[in-house]
Amino acid sequence: MIFGGIESIKKPEFDYNDFDASQKREDEYVAKIVAYVKEKSKGKYIGKELKISHADGHARYVVKSLKPLQLIHLDVGDAWHSPHVKRYTAKDVREDIDRTETFAEFWNAR
Repeated sequence: MIFGGIESIKKPEFDYNDFDASQKREDEYVAKIVAYVKEKSKGKYIGKELKISHADGHARYVVKSLKPLQLIHLDVGDAWHSPHVKRYTAKDVREDIDRTETFAEFWNAR
């Protein structure tokens, strides 16, 4: 199941005249969603971000639950929504996040 956000957490408006400030507000918004999800649930993957390549960027989701699979769509940046996410299983989400984190660790160690 894909959720569109958390009702009590207001999505920031993007100001194209001040990209840096807008990016900071979006980062804070995502951090609030992650904190909310982690407060409500526990687990290794809860609150982790799932990025699915789409068009010229990524569709972004936060894991709310693996059983049953529940993701929160992050309506930030280009706000892409992947048509493939509905086919994802909990196993797919775990593997994708593990792969992304392993690559990031490798890349940051260079």
